Amino acid sequence: MKTVLLRDQLEANGFVLPKGLIDSSLLDALDQTFTKFDRQAGRRDLLSAEPITQRLLRDPFLCQLVDGLFDRQAFVVRATLFDKQPNANWSVTWHQDQAIAVSDRHDCPGFGPWSIKNGVQHVEPPRDVLERMTAIRLHLEDCTEAHGPLIISPKTHLLGRLTGDKISQVVRDYGEEVVTINAGSVLVMKPLTLHRSLKMAEGKRRRAIHLDCTDQALPEPLAWKYNAGFGH
Repeated sequence: MKTVLLRDQLEANGFVLPKGLIDSSLLDALDQTFTKFDRQAGRRDLLSAEPITQRLLRDPFLCQLVDGLFDRQAFVVRATLFDKQPNANWSVTWHQDQAIAVSDRHDCPGFGPWSIKNGVQHVEPPRDVLERMTAIRLHLEDCTEAHGPLIISPKTHLLGRLTGDKISQVVRDYGEEVVTINAGSVLVMKPLTLHRSLKMAEGKRRRAIHLDCTDQALPEPLAWKYNAGFGH
């Protein structure tokens, strides 16, 4: 798929499934690294805690993909592992990804509310900050409808922030799509796209590495908690 078309589809629909796979040896290395988390539902600090993440950010397919999605050099501001398994199996209701990780709290117009997640300061930024962001979600296993996949409501990223009382009606109006995906493939999604997921109905595991990316700095004195470039 040509990069221009890919970016156009992302901006129009709120998500896209690019053709291509990350390197198979890298996928094996990621599998071995994250297999050790046998009793955890995931990790929110992969950029600081797992060196393998730096290798992922040098993957040629991923670097080429990112280069075409942003106007300027992009970087990762948060990397999270989601790990569904029999002893850590969950569902998530319809929502948008609205919180970002920052280094310190500085009260600035348009930023709030504030929260602490796993010891890291988070805040909900203005809409334009979220609109400049893109999430890349890499799956380590095949994810069918039985493995708790994401369910997305297309085009809902164009509606801005949505409150709980409006979300049900928006989903009825815009519909929903189950995203099945093969191991080594990626899903690209805008943070404000409404999405949810179900529990696994079967299978041993469903792991996904979620990279929040942008090419924009935050207004000073705010700063991203993490800042990891691609291809370094």
